[in-house]
Amino acid sequence: MRQLASIQKIIDIQPIKNYDRIEVATVLGWKVIVGKDDFKIGDLCVYIEADSILPQVPEFEFLRKRCWSPKWNGFRIRNMKLGGIYSQGIVFSMSILSDEIMKNLRKKRNVKEDVEVTEELGIIKYDPPEIAEVNIKKQIANKPWIIRKFLRVKFIRNYFYPESIKYHFPDFLRKTDETRVQILPHILEQYKGLKCYITEKLDGTSVTFALKDEKFYVCSRNRWLKKANKKRNKYWRIAKEYHIEEILKSVGKDIAIQGEIIGPGIQGNKYQLDEPRFFMFNVFNIVSQKYYNFKDLIDFSYEYILPVIPLLDDNYNLPNNVDQILEDSKGTSLMCPKIPREGIVIRYLFDLQINTKGMPLNFFSFKAINPDFDLKYGEEEEEYDDQS
Repeated sequence: MRQLASIQKIIDIQPIKNYDRIEVATVLGWKVIVGKDDFKIGDLCVYIEADSILPQVPEFEFLRKRCWSPKWNGFRIRNMKLGGIYSQGIVFSMSILSDEIMKNLRKKRNVKEDVEVTEELGIIKYDPPEIAEVNIKKQIANKPWIIRKFLRVKFIRNYFYPESIKYHFPDFLRKTDETRVQILPHILEQYKGLKCYITEKLDGTSVTFALKDEKFYVCSRNRWLKKANKKRNKYWRIAKEYHIEEILKSVGKDIAIQGEIIGPGIQGNKYQLDEPRFFMFNVFNIVSQKYYNFKDLIDFSYEYILPVIPLLDDNYNLPNNVDQILEDSKGTSLMCPKIPREGIVIRYLFDLQINTKGMPLNFFSFKAINPDFDLKYGEEEEEYDDQS
């Protein structure tokens, strides 16, 4: 699970050329611009990741001019570039934690590195799908009472708001979340030189299709779309256009595939496509709870004629340096050379399950977001079409 706010240690501080009042601190694998002499190496601090929404409280009011987000009624933390430095997230001194929070942490002996304080600080994640759900609720609440009454009937609500009826993500599946490389310095050091492959991370919406006990499932990143309108819902439309249910049934076992949908109505259609397209990046054996390795994934795509996510390198030697991987994440998209790619996903070529914090998928896989992409699109409010 991603920690939006946590207690961490300042592991390095470096000056910024031509800037006398600021310097760059390193926290885990993140580089963050801080005030001159605000911290020293070894200090504990509170690190807050980008795309966190901070609440309206006096401690955060100084962020109003640069970070205020009316849609979320809070302060959205974004990445920035200053003095040639990419600054990722924000760092506070431990004094940001109130006496009450500190008292509770001391009771649990938790005033130490890597302790999460997201809930204590009232921080939430910037998440466009959640925005869409909030907007649907507002739209319904503003309708005349007679319409609100009709919308209480599920099949009517499902027709007009096809993604408003949702069910929890099935527990026999795993979500498509990938861990950012900046929290994995220890993993990079341990597995330096590992033979990996790199794929392009596409900026779309992830989907999971599964067949279990002869029942077909369609899921967004967080929900099982059990009652979605199959003609209007984009996930179900992709399932039909790519014959996903028939493919999974032909495999002859409980299995799931996961991938990314890009195109019109999704994240601003950065790739300038005329219609939605699907690219597979996972095949998951539900019975064994294991993912297919690179060879098996490619073999599956050829056998069932399913497109896979764009491949960048299938012979990558894993470095032990976060900065090097971030540099490797840069470049233009294979889907649309006019824009920077969102980033990369790095995975071991073969079977390697790893049970450690920061690898929630239980196999060797993580992402690196291209800083150039982050800066170009990070200021935009992401588009999420809840009606497509």
